[in-house]
Amino acid sequence: MKLNKGFISRQVANRWLLVAVGDSKFSGFVQGNETTGYIAELLREDTTEDALVDALYEKYDADRETIRADVRHVLDELRSIGALDE
Repeated sequence: MKLNKGFISRQVANRWLLVAVGDSKFSGFVQGNETTGYIAELLREDTTEDALVDALYEKYDADRETIRADVRHVLDELRSIGALDE
């Protein structure tokens, strides 16, 4: 899976923004925290849920179950607006 080219991600102050551009059915932006932004950065390249969990496990002090739940939540949100190519 990979972030759809119809979306761009930017960090503004301490917040992360994902903005729809082009022909996306979604109009607007999504706001998230540092973790969400890191996931978006990793999604610039084709990856898997397991690879995302591994990367976040290396970066943050949390157990894998918590990280996996967070990753799934972010992926579900991105899917709901059409921001993922799978």
